[in-house]
Amino acid sequence: MNDMYSNFKDRIWYNNVKGGVPNSRWLVNFDYDLLDCLVLAACHGAYCPFLISTRLIDLYTEPETLSRW
Repeated sequence: MNDMYSNFKDRIWYNNVKGGVPNSRWLVNFDYDLLDCLVLAACHGAYCPFLISTRLIDLYTEPETLSRW
């Protein structure tokens, strides 16, 4: 999951207007690191690339309010 996130985060969110490219991270604690679902979205983008342009590009990469989580 670490490799997939680091490789695909730039491909998915390279021109995202809702926060830009997310920061790099190393998955240690699943409860905390999977909280915003960006790692899971990167894994989905790796195996289902058709989701990138229709769904994954619109995710908030740096949510500011609770409604964006």
